[in-house]
Amino acid sequence: MKRLLTLVLAIGLVLIGGPASAADEIGLSRDGVTFTSSLSGSLFDSAFIWVPGDVESETFYVRNQGGDTARLTVDIIGEQISDLIESGDLHVTATSGSHSTTVSAPGDHRLLSIPGVKADQIVPVTVTVAFDEASTNETQLLSSDLTFRINLKQTSAVLGEDDEDDDGLLPDTGALTPLWLAGLAAICIGSGAALISRRRTHTEGASHG
Repeated sequence: MKRLLTLVLAIGLVLIGGPASAADEIGLSRDGVTFTSSLSGSLFDSAFIWVPGDVESETFYVRNQGGDTARLTVDIIGEQISDLIESGDLHVTATSGSHSTTVSAPGDHRLLSIPGVKADQIVPVTVTVAFDEASTNETQLLSSDLTFRINLKQTSAVLGEDDEDDDGLLPDTGALTPLWLAGLAAICIGSGAALISRRRTHTEGASHG
């Protein structure tokens, strides 16, 4: 008898917060062609059953619709990270071009900081989730709710802004200053999803009574 852990993850992309004007200045897309101010549904196949050792990647696209050059940042928000990632069994990577960061520990982390995003430029962001093949049954009742924050900050010389990265995380809303274009976008991984165990019985030869 072999016991395997399976992970049920539904990953959706949802725009949250920010003023109406900010929503108009960031475009989000699954295919890089059709852009809207928000995305719904699952980023990953919701029917996919995760087991230890699985690695899956999906890409979404961010377009700068603000009319000025901007810096794109992607942060993972620590207060939304629960026991599964604390176990070290879940590894989340954000990649765009030569920029890439992997997180496997709780806390606030900046995953991407991409300078010089020009007006109307489209930036692909790939999210990779890896479930450690060494994961044990101790994680079978753990879950993870992972949230990413996507921001665009204007760096137009006309506004007197440079293109240096800020220390720490960006404000949660575009309402704090007119330089914030984007408000918030969140990718929620496994909202309330949990690890479950299931038994698979392999029988070789004749059955035993």
